[in-house]
Amino acid sequence: MRRELLDFEVIVSPRPFSPHQHALVQLAYQLETWARRSGHFVLTAPFDIRFAPGTILEPDVMVFHRRLRPDEPMPLTTMPMLCVEVLSPSSVTYDRHTKRLVHARAGVGEHWIVDPSEPSIERFHGPDLRARAVATHTLVAETLPGLSIDVAQLAL
Repeated sequence: MRRELLDFEVIVSPRPFSPHQHALVQLAYQLETWARRSGHFVLTAPFDIRFAPGTILEPDVMVFHRRLRPDEPMPLTTMPMLCVEVLSPSSVTYDRHTKRLVHARAGVGEHWIVDPSEPSIERFHGPDLRARAVATHTLVAETLPGLSIDVAQLAL
């Protein structure tokens, strides 16, 4: 079970299923390849981030501007520049809406929703993470120079 804290309330959700894990691994691989060239840093769950007092979430994939120190205290308080959530049947509303609002309030630059069943990536960016774009073939994010994601690789 995955446990997160949202406004001091414990949220428990089932562990992800196989298409979720496949999409997560494929996306993390593509992001890591880019991060090594660009000097960024990629982490995958389980890694807790304190987005606000009483709110500790576990994004599926996170990208940071810099490498984190090995002794960085947990939960992390360093805000990622990108948080990615891979949809599972039980997490659609929570990942697409609730977490996006938390990420926006905390100053995260981009919030992606990966749907492994299509496959597609919804990219939320801009002020309050309201601007939305959907990629079904290749995702190019202007805020992450040099990054190109092959969306088809995320399908099981």
